[in-house]
Amino acid sequence: MNRFKGSIRSATVATTSSAAAVGIWTQTEAMQARQAGLWPGYSPSTVEYLVVAGGGGGGGQVGGGGGAGGYRTATGFSVTGGTSYTVTVGAGGTAGVYISGGGGGAASIGGDGNSSVFSTITSTGGGGAGGYPAGSATGRSGGSGGGGGSNTTSGGSGTTGQGFAGSAGPSALAGGSGGGAGAVGTTTAGGIGTSSAILPTFSGTGNIASTTTLTITAITTGSIGPGVLVATGSGIPAGAYITEQLYGATGTSVANTTLSANATPVQASAQQTISVTSATNIAVGHLVAGNGAQVTGIRADTYVTNIVGTTITLSNSVQSTITSSTAVYFYSPGGTGAYTMSAAATATTTGVALTSSGQYFAGGGAGVKDSTTAGDFYPGGAGGGGAGGNNSGTKLNGQSGGVNTGGGAGGSRDANGGTGGSGIVVIRYSDSYPLAASTTGSPTVTTAGGYRVYKYTSSGTITF
Repeated sequence: MNRFKGSIRSATVATTSSAAAVGIWTQTEAMQARQAGLWPGYSPSTVEYLVVAGGGGGGGQVGGGGGAGGYRTATGFSVTGGTSYTVTVGAGGTAGVYISGGGGGAASIGGDGNSSVFSTITSTGGGGAGGYPAGSATGRSGGSGGGGGSNTTSGGSGTTGQGFAGSAGPSALAGGSGGGAGAVGTTTAGGIGTSSAILPTFSGTGNIASTTTLTITAITTGSIGPGVLVATGSGIPAGAYITEQLYGATGTSVANTTLSANATPVQASAQQTISVTSATNIAVGHLVAGNGAQVTGIRADTYVTNIVGTTITLSNSVQSTITSSTAVYFYSPGGTGAYTMSAAATATTTGVALTSSGQYFAGGGAGVKDSTTAGDFYPGGAGGGGAGGNNSGTKLNGQSGGVNTGGGAGGSRDANGGTGGSGIVVIRYSDSYPLAASTTGSPTVTTAGGYRVYKYTSSGTITF
């Protein structure tokens, strides 16, 4: 069919975009272009949002767990075409640190998380955890409150409609846990977060055993990772969610770089590091594991947080000595590989179809546990909450909150707390409307399930 380009008749099909459609079009052609987001002159009048702030930092010395970042979500938020809306993604709070000699004080308090914003919607950063001694042990208030430090000192309060309070420290040698978006922190675990289905759901294939281990063999849609709810009719209990990733199998990997020196657990104020023979292609955020297995001494769900030359900073303390020449692999998180679940499967099945019904955000960090058993610690809340450290000879640092979950960080005993998890902002609306006219901040844009979804992991803007 011929097209009119302006006043000129032409056999060349005129192009369309969300900004222009010059020519003469049938109703069917216009609707096809509209469904493809290639038709100008209209935009959504309302959108749905999820705004999660940065989580609070974990306490040092004898510290509590950080409070989760504030969690806000709603549908029907009014927007106007052509207007630029601000998106701010809050960073997590700083870690409370251990000071040699046991002085503690203000340095042992976890920092508050930073607020996240979409337009007029602001979620408050999670409260930092208390540390040691009593004058510095009270948990700070925030989106969710930080846990109290030692000597039964109280936790901080949460913000109504965003999160819950942290718990008091249970004893002189243990810290309270941070509150989450779904529940208060307890003396034994971070407060659970809240699940949201705003992001595209995960589907794929996996193998399950009558344990908490789930092996993902293929991914069809979405992404998998801590906090993702996993549902299936083949033996996984309803409500079970991913707690951590054990190792990767595909994705961006750095094959077989080896330690160039022994890695030994130490009690120190600095984050634990390992030295490798080559850091080529290793990136911040990579999962640290073996090739299809864990590395003894490296805790599950350990990630790269910094790289200087061939020195790699880890998100978790080394738990036992790792000898030089040990092979270590670095993977993009998510993807195929082994994960743990919050509940054990009731059957053993190979090649089972898996689907998710949402993902938890804004879990509270756990306080330090009074235990001398290496690897024994209080768990963080579902939604990125970091686990606590303990009183073992290695004095494990608190685990950092999950990246872009708003999770609070874990506390420590005579070591550092963890760093709070960064926040996230997600915006979605019906895919009957076109793509946004413009964005900054490089959001991940997905069209799935009848929605256009904009996931911001760094600050920017969006214009509809």
